[in-house]
Amino acid sequence: MIRVLFFGDVVGRSGLEALSFFLPLLREKEKADFVIVNGENAAKDGRGITYEDYLRISSFGADAITLGNHFDRKGDIIPHLDEESRLIRPEGYDAVYQGSSSRVFMTKGVPIRVSNVMGSGLMDRDYASPFVSMDRILEKSQEKVHIVDLHGESTSEKAIFAHRYSSSLSAVVGTHTHVQTADERIVNGREAFISDVGMTGAGEGIIGFDPRQAISRFVYHEEATIRPLEKGVLMANACLIAIDEASGEAISIKRINERKKR
Repeated sequence: MIRVLFFGDVVGRSGLEALSFFLPLLREKEKADFVIVNGENAAKDGRGITYEDYLRISSFGADAITLGNHFDRKGDIIPHLDEESRLIRPEGYDAVYQGSSSRVFMTKGVPIRVSNVMGSGLMDRDYASPFVSMDRILEKSQEKVHIVDLHGESTSEKAIFAHRYSSSLSAVVGTHTHVQTADERIVNGREAFISDVGMTGAGEGIIGFDPRQAISRFVYHEEATIRPLEKGVLMANACLIAIDEASGEAISIKRINERKKR
């Protein structure tokens, strides 16, 4: 059995601080063999990831780092998409980027494929259909253990995706909304699924961002740049997935929601 720990979107400096504390703690507590972190919002302004952020997340013990719709906001990460084997950029863009949207890792002598796919419903720009993207990835996939980070807004699209590929994937973990859902389950008796695993960052913010700026912008229509909240309680949303390495089938999925006062 392989135990996979998956952390939701890391948001700003609070997210990195929370991850530095909770990743080693939960890895030991849950006896995790492999750790995936969505680093999509790890930059100081909460949009994208810098190369320095990537190195910090790696140093905390992440085995694979997935991204999302902001992955190309910080240009200094682009040259490293090929060379950094832990880094997985999303599939679904028209532009041809460096790097890969699907990589294979070895854990306990077992190959694990981790893929990163963009959702298309209700998103900030046009992306390819996640079904077209996934079919493209599966054409080159032979591994029995295959985990997908589906980065998207629509919970129904994520559920449709999970059912569509339940015979091919070990797990579909939703990211992007920063709100942990309570629908974790095993689909068709073999694939772990949760619509959104949540976020890692400031637990008293609005999806990790400063409430004051959000109120100014959305209630009073003032010009306000929304930035991550850098005070208060630290929160880590994650899930633990147990997978049978022989069949690639998920055995269980458990939601994790941890908080810590600074």
